[in-house]
Amino acid sequence: MKRSGDDADPAATLADVTALLEAGLEPSRAWSLVGVPLDGDGLPLADAPAWRDDPATGACATAACRLSLDTGAPLARVLAATDAALARVRAARDATDAALAGPRMSARILRWLPLAGVGLATVVDPRAATLLATHPAGWALLAVALALTW
Repeated sequence: MKRSGDDADPAATLADVTALLEAGLEPSRAWSLVGVPLDGDGLPLADAPAWRDDPATGACATAACRLSLDTGAPLARVLAATDAALARVRAARDATDAALAGPRMSARILRWLPLAGVGLATVVDPRAATLLATHPAGWALLAVALALTW
């Protein structure tokens, strides 16, 4: 069950520790089996390699262990609740990213639209590029276009 630092999934690591604790293992043994080092108080290190991909999970795991240690609450239950809360946060983040994917793509396309317009104008009438490059009216149009694009 020990994971290397390269393929460790923080959510899976937390779920594995919870399962090991529910199976009756001591917390220090459960953390060592999944490859998370402990500090002097027996708390998992928040900056352990297992949390490299998601430091928030490491901080939450350490906080959950501290809460369990201070209050006497069962560590497995506290970690399970922490894992569930983190899963809701990840789901909300994924939903937000999915909802914003379309507007982000539209913004990227619209960012290049003025350049595409100049290219099409040049294809239709090659004198358009000459106008933009050599005449003061063309320079003014380019300046206004750049200002509006910015």
